[in-house]
Amino acid sequence: MNTYIDISSKFDNRLLIEVLEEVAETTAKLGIPFFIVGATARDFVLGYGFGLNPGRATADVDIGVRVSTWAEFDQLKGGLVSGNKFRLQGNKCRLLHENGTPVDLLPFGLSSPGTCIVEWPPEDGEELNMNGFNEAFEYAMEVCISSEPSLVLKVASPVGLVLLKLLAWSDRKPETRDAIDLGYLVRDYLDLGNIERIYNKHTDLVEVEEFDYQIAGARLLGRDLAQICDRKTRQLLVQILEPELDKTGDLPLVVQSAGSSPEISRTYEFWTAIYNEFMKPGS
Repeated sequence: MNTYIDISSKFDNRLLIEVLEEVAETTAKLGIPFFIVGATARDFVLGYGFGLNPGRATADVDIGVRVSTWAEFDQLKGGLVSGNKFRLQGNKCRLLHENGTPVDLLPFGLSSPGTCIVEWPPEDGEELNMNGFNEAFEYAMEVCISSEPSLVLKVASPVGLVLLKLLAWSDRKPETRDAIDLGYLVRDYLDLGNIERIYNKHTDLVEVEEFDYQIAGARLLGRDLAQICDRKTRQLLVQILEPELDKTGDLPLVVQSAGSSPEISRTYEFWTAIYNEFMKPGS
């Protein structure tokens, strides 16, 4: 999998760079690992990294932060606010930078054994579903977004984005935004830094009687998902995908991820290829 891209010559959003510099500096002082997720990661990777149009724009930044205690999470928020560049806004996760950029801090690593549901302190009684974040973090890529000053950040990779967005889609449906993003990722997976891999390490996907570029990419995506997922997350994906590929149903994932494309049957082929590779013994 591609592990590094440099978008510094293309990315010129100084406001966002300023925000991420502050986050990187504070987390480094506290020894808290983090990575960029959500629409910002999508834009960095799909748009600036590989020249694909990711569609809708976003104003906020989602940041996954690996912490082991609520005290550590509160220390991070306090450190950002004490620098006078951020202030708390609204909910427990959101900060607002002085330049107007909202930042959502998403804590993972806090969940109880056997689950990735983060429970806010008992007096709040709220939960945050962080399934997939551990795997997406472990398989994140490094993205250089600025050369002067130098700023290299961990960002969810294409396969990590697929994992997080598939789980988010299942959690938030009938909302469609995650499915629309999944459509881009599924259709263009080979073009997201994976062409050399398929010819060098997955030649069986090429050496077929009727080679189909996009189907080959979907099959590779299925293999990559199988590689990064732990047992529990694999079970979650099976629970999502099995009913979504049942032709007796409404196929909401297929229809929504097809987006503006009229070829729903083609999108069904993509998801079937992903699922079949994901389910292969030894994958």
